[in-house]
Amino acid sequence: MGTEVLTLSLRLAPLFAHTWPVAGAVLSLFGLVFLSDAGPVLSMATVLVAYVVGFAIAARLTRGLRSRSRSLTVASEYVGGELREFGDVHLLRVSTCLLMDLEARRKAGLVGPVAYEAEWAQVYDALPAEIAPTLRAASRR
Repeated sequence: MGTEVLTLSLRLAPLFAHTWPVAGAVLSLFGLVFLSDAGPVLSMATVLVAYVVGFAIAARLTRGLRSRSRSLTVASEYVGGELREFGDVHLLRVSTCLLMDLEARRKAGLVGPVAYEAEWAQVYDALPAEIAPTLRAASRR
């Protein structure tokens, strides 16, 4: 699962999804100027529909990536001077240490691209595949 090859379109889909809110707003402003002769209601309706369609396209393009994504929910808070941690803190710390060590070895030239991807996939596969219950409840809203 972690070793699947991503196509260029799958790699660019998150970029589109992350930039669309601002880029869509800027394009909407240009659309409002361009459609100013059509009247305020028609021009506003047109750019709002285009803006919403951009979000729909971004959701469609990233659907495959979202289903293959892994998430780890961890929270730390101080309560009464005591640190309380919730979630799989140990897995987060171990995964972070492994990835930081892997990155340091890659930068030092000790790990080739194939070994880098293989070790990264091992860390990815160790993460839980299911969505955390708190995230699952929030995603239904």
